[in-house]
Amino acid sequence: WSNLQPDGDKAIADLLIDRIAGLCTSDTPPSEAHLGAKLLFHARRFEAAAEIFARILVPASFSELHVEVLYCYLRTGQRAKGRKLLESMSPDWKGSKDARHMAIDLAQHAGDWPMVAELADLEVAAAPAHAAGWILRILAASNMELPGLAAVIGAAPVELSGSMQEISRLAAAEMRHGFAEKGLRRIYHLRRERMGDVDGAALHLMA
Repeated sequence: WSNLQPDGDKAIADLLIDRIAGLCTSDTPPSEAHLGAKLLFHARRFEAAAEIFARILVPASFSELHVEVLYCYLRTGQRAKGRKLLESMSPDWKGSKDARHMAIDLAQHAGDWPMVAELADLEVAAAPAHAAGWILRILAASNMELPGLAAVIGAAPVELSGSMQEISRLAAAEMRHGFAEKGLRRIYHLRRERMGDVDGAALHLMA
């Protein structure tokens, strides 16, 4: 994208990109269409890129191309198309961190908590020492109103990495559901590790 406008002439670059988009018709060979779609993608023309990408996807498969189409759908608010694409892909997409994260976003917006729960289990399996997957597990269990919510919360290990917000959210859930000592211990460790952080100082005062 930047190479198309070495002199800062954005208007000319836009005209070139529009021309390339117009040339990428249904008759364009897949290899050439892919190059055109990639250019549109990097120029942040996500809707136009998605239209071309979608024409060259191999059915019932999964590739980096599917990840790019999903990203385009999310960026342009085409969530229904994103969910339809997920349903059409081969199951091995669940092994892709990027695809999982976009699928989680789609499932949460659709209120599909069973899918969030399934993806949360995969996140925990892929990164058991990170708080994000455990928080997703709790969120899914809470929204599905499962009777074992307390057990889900209690299963989270004490030693977890994550952002201050993630650790604080997990600790708050623990303190609300009968694991006050564990939650306070988590806050204590967070405070010790990030004492110099402004938010950490505020957390210190609130604890």
